[in-house]
Amino acid sequence: MPDLFLYVLLAAMLVMMFLSSRRRKAAAAQLQEQVVVGAKVVLLSGIVGEIISIDEDKMVISTAGSKLEVLKGAIRTAVAPQAVSLSKETVPAAKVSATKAATKTTSSSTVKPAAKKQSASIKK
Repeated sequence: MPDLFLYVLLAAMLVMMFLSSRRRKAAAAQLQEQVVVGAKVVLLSGIVGEIISIDEDKMVISTAGSKLEVLKGAIRTAVAPQAVSLSKETVPAAKVSATKAATKTTSSSTVKPAAKKQSASIKK
């Protein structure tokens, strides 16, 4: 009976290792698909820039007015150019609708500030 528990535990560990390997490979493939000219990238060192050109295993990024040549393996995250343009377009629209909703609620109910009461010591 104790041997059966060990075999089940070993099988569970193998399945978990296999699944995590598949997830890691899928995430790496998705990252490589997003690495195109014009994409915004964040490097492992924290540098943020835009891809200018791509070679076999290197790329040139533009950041803060300078150009850097880095390895593709140094990329932490990448955002494809079309995703960047979509996110810039949707954010202001959400802010506009939120401000319109706020102005509608305040304009429908006008509240006058309370009058200040004069104390007895000021009247003297």
